Amino acid sequence: MNSLLTYKIKLFSYFHS
Repeated sequence: MNSLLTYKIKLFSYFHS
């Protein structure tokens, strides 16, 4: 359902690791 939101969160986490 919120795959796009999850995608953005994953990208955000990836760049802020």
